[in-house]
Amino acid sequence: MKKRQKVRWLFLTLTVKNTDSESLSETISDMFKGFNRLSKYKAFKTSIKGFFRALEVRGGGKG
Repeated sequence: MKKRQKVRWLFLTLTVKNTDSESLSETISDMFKGFNRLSKYKAFKTSIKGFFRALEVRGGGKG
């Protein structure tokens, strides 16, 4: 019978400064590239058992 692994939850929020709608696509692309780069580090691969990634885009602020 396999032993149960001892794991802990980690909740991480990454934010960036507000951007205009014309730059939104590039900003999101840069964020995903950065996360993908982070996930390739050995420390990440050996420490993380799984993750959930979500993106929130909010609008309607002062222009």
